[in-house]
Amino acid sequence: MVDVNSDCAETEQDKPEELFNSLMNRYSQQFTTRWLGIMGSEYVPSVGEWELYLTESTSFLFYGMERFMDYIPPSKLVTLNIPECLMTFLFDMANTSQSFLTQSKRDVKKNASILTLEKPVETAALISLTGVKTIFTNQWHCALVENGTKLMDLMKDLLERGHTAGETARYLFVPFRRKPDDEDEEPVNDQPPENGGKDGETENGSQVEDKPEPEPESEAEPEPERGWYNMVCYGLPNLIVVQV
Repeated sequence: MVDVNSDCAETEQDKPEELFNSLMNRYSQQFTTRWLGIMGSEYVPSVGEWELYLTESTSFLFYGMERFMDYIPPSKLVTLNIPECLMTFLFDMANTSQSFLTQSKRDVKKNASILTLEKPVETAALISLTGVKTIFTNQWHCALVENGTKLMDLMKDLLERGHTAGETARYLFVPFRRKPDDEDEEPVNDQPPENGGKDGETENGSQVEDKPEPEPESEAEPEPERGWYNMVCYGLPNLIVVQV
């Protein structure tokens, strides 16, 4: 489910639909050909369609505005039994001027109990009650660009590099420890010693002391950013995505 209410204006940068389409094209040869869903440019899904996609999927991804639980009522979600849905990814909590105005009008009509259940931790607890094994969700509001960056990095770690859910969440916390794509392996030196003799011995038989190599200087870690710790993985950290 991607920006189901079309809350992004045409001039908005980092539009969820455009970014998600590029993600679909990037992994179309391996994974995304079997992905089904609805985008806001098509139509607004009903609550029944939300239940259908949650029930019939092995993993579920929401990428849109405001809170996930505002789209499907808590009373509807907790009645679902979806143990086949192993992973749920909630890239929510972003907003635009249009989504903020719409959300404000809806929140006025809700009581305090419903608003409490729409909070991130409570949402993760309700989803886990339905049988979902692993839940990725934001903890506070963020910008569209932050959600887009997290989506691309998370899918790259899960789909390309084959990391587990826990490892993927860890790399979101410390992205500087993620190996770059163009990092080459160190070449192996199989050539014999230039002196032509045994290690540590010259041609005339005199011993040569091996000088210890200087230890490489460790790079200073960058200053932590608030957005690194926004997304949390609840549930089983050992799940991986495989091609069937």
